[in-house]
Amino acid sequence: MGDLVVRLGVMQGEFHWHKHDEQDEFFFVLDGLFRIELDSMDTVEPGPRQAYLVPRGLLHRPVVPIRSSVLMLEQAGVTATGDRRITQSTNEGFERMTRIGPQPGLKHTSRLLVDDGLIVPAVSDTLPGFTGMPRVFATAYLIAFVENACIEAVAPLLPEGSKTVGTHVELSHSAATPVGMEVTAFVELVEVEGRRLRFAVECRDEQDVISSGHHERHVIDASKFDQRMAAKAATAATAP
Repeated sequence: MGDLVVRLGVMQGEFHWHKHDEQDEFFFVLDGLFRIELDSMDTVEPGPRQAYLVPRGLLHRPVVPIRSSVLMLEQAGVTATGDRRITQSTNEGFERMTRIGPQPGLKHTSRLLVDDGLIVPAVSDTLPGFTGMPRVFATAYLIAFVENACIEAVAPLLPEGSKTVGTHVELSHSAATPVGMEVTAFVELVEVEGRRLRFAVECRDEQDVISSGHHERHVIDASKFDQRMAAKAATAATAP
């Protein structure tokens, strides 16, 4: 078919993040369960006898939870190698993250001295319900402390131009901490699924375990994220 080839893939598992700068990539699902994760943080899931065209230049990766059959229409120069596609245009930053970036088992410890700026009444003047509450370490700042520990844990391992944003928090706050005590956060990366990072968390003050649970973050392209947020803010500004 000219410079194009049709390939039948019987596959299961996760491909690496990649893109093709010179050509689109066409998938036609014959059977099974086939997802395509996109750089925009979206996921598409064409069903059996449905197709999807990935535009050229868009970073993406197929995720195939069960054995599936898929027809692919590609330029002849693309080489398929098991669970990885290699072209000259592969995004090296995200390939690096997949190979040697944040991996399960990564641990990090962070410490914080609770002062008057981190207690419940200090949360925000715009939230008057906190006024007059006990002068103890605020849950809002506990969550921020955990987020910061997770940010610190993976930041040196991310591709250039990438950051992480918090997407899910599942934490207890089981003991109060007074001003003057030090709090320690222990975080461990326990799961990596594409751009999603899941951490196990435990926090202690000088006497008690004060928090435990999990926190999830998502790796983003910071520039593209900022552009989307600017567009969203502009929409809000023009609303009646």
